[in-house]
Amino acid sequence: MNPTSIASPNASTLGPEVVYVADTGPLLCLGGSKKLRDVFKQRCYGKAHWVVAVREELLHQARGKDARARAAQAYTGKAAAWLPAAITFSDADESELVVIKERLEELAKEKEIRTGRAASTHQLAHLGETQSILHARRHKHTLLAHDNDARKVASEHGIPTATMIALAQRLVREGHSAKELANEFQALKLDNIDLGAPFMGPLDLTPRPNPPIPRQRPSNSSGT
Repeated sequence: MNPTSIASPNASTLGPEVVYVADTGPLLCLGGSKKLRDVFKQRCYGKAHWVVAVREELLHQARGKDARARAAQAYTGKAAAWLPAAITFSDADESELVVIKERLEELAKEKEIRTGRAASTHQLAHLGETQSILHARRHKHTLLAHDNDARKVASEHGIPTATMIALAQRLVREGHSAKELANEFQALKLDNIDLGAPFMGPLDLTPRPNPPIPRQRPSNSSGT
């Protein structure tokens, strides 16, 4: 498979009809902000899927005591009732999962060489992204993910991708307050919860006006 460049998520394509497969990062954002969670639930109820590996990762993170753990606790017990049952996989899916997981591992190794930071060698590393990508590909859903490598691999498989920032930009276009949503993202940022994209403030959620079309100057030439 030839790698393709990862396209920036486009808010214009994130209409109310979109069905998402949510990876761990976006779900931590929702878990860490009741305001964002309430807006997302109203907008995407019944249209946000998650896979069993992502659920297990969140349950594991929920055992801690920091802000990420508190965000993950939003998915323990009945607190996750607004989400459908986590998507499970069987041995019959293994051949497709392996191809995706090996590509993610390849990108992780490349990142390790570039940054000098060791890639995870845990046997469950990349499993949440792998399952999410496969489910999104099979059902033509949009992958909601904050990991660049996951979005890159999804793009290679023709899967639309989004981040919480891109979705918030769409929500602002539909009338939600950029300032209120920005306050939630700022709080998440202070808690070291990954937002999936650079973020400074409300202007990052505000639609940019189209640049004016330059006027053509009248020609000074005269006919003969």
